[in-house]
Amino acid sequence: MNLDAPALLAFLTIAETGSTHAAARSLGLSQAAISRRLSRLEESLGVYLFVRGSHQLRLSKAGARLLPEARAHLDALMQALAAARAAGPDGIATITVGCLATLSLYVLPAILAEFLAEEPAVRVRVLDLSPAEIEESVVNGVADFAVTMLGLGAPTLIHEVLAQEPLVLVTPLDHPLARLTSVRWSDLSEVSLIGIGPHSANQRLLDSARGSIGVRLDWQHEVQRITTAVELVAAGVGLAVIPSTPEIERRPNIRVVPLVAPVVTRRIGVLRRSGEPLSPAAARLRRLIAIRLGRRGEALGKAGS
Repeated sequence: MNLDAPALLAFLTIAETGSTHAAARSLGLSQAAISRRLSRLEESLGVYLFVRGSHQLRLSKAGARLLPEARAHLDALMQALAAARAAGPDGIATITVGCLATLSLYVLPAILAEFLAEEPAVRVRVLDLSPAEIEESVVNGVADFAVTMLGLGAPTLIHEVLAQEPLVLVTPLDHPLARLTSVRWSDLSEVSLIGIGPHSANQRLLDSARGSIGVRLDWQHEVQRITTAVELVAAGVGLAVIPSTPEIERRPNIRVVPLVAPVVTRRIGVLRRSGEPLSPAAARLRRLIAIRLGRRGEALGKAGS
């Protein structure tokens, strides 16, 4: 009998969710497709794997015996596929990571230097793209995982929150708002602001918080990178709303002021595909990123309290 991985996956998902309907939703398939896969597996084995009830499927004795073996075989298969995907055409293990531009500029270099000192035989590709492109790279299997802003899409992916960054106002040193200990969103109603492009993580967060902010912001100018916006602020072109970033806050000729009423935060973390294990090297890099970002988040929390 040939290994029917799709049918085994359908069997495992039905066992975990309790119904073909829930399994179909979990796998992104039609209920008919899930039922066909289960029927195909039962016919090949010559046994029923579930006892059909009125509302839920229960494992039969044969299904209960098959479940741990099927899970172990599929796990081994997924690990083998992940290892094969991680190896480049020349056989060198390659990890592809999607990453927000600010994180790839200020956070990722030190983490990669630490990681590659321990893993010199590994090759790393960094996709410093927009949030939408980062999500797509994970969904499509181009990236092993991503470090990005969470909560704006990709419901089929695993979201692992590692840190929260409050939005702050960046002003020139001589601006009247620079003298305040905090600024309300309503204080920005007549302020000339520098916006970060419409597809940026920053703008997507502001769009999602528009209702709670309760004021129409005046975006006089537009750039594509947070770092560019900060340089324009220092030159006196306008003010900017960005996530709290210690590296930017240390820049001379600007003042960073907390934004309140309400406090708006972005959640930073890891996106990865559900049901697909990372290669051993990718898992080690993800673990190191989680540790370093977690510590960074704790430091931001202490600084803001």
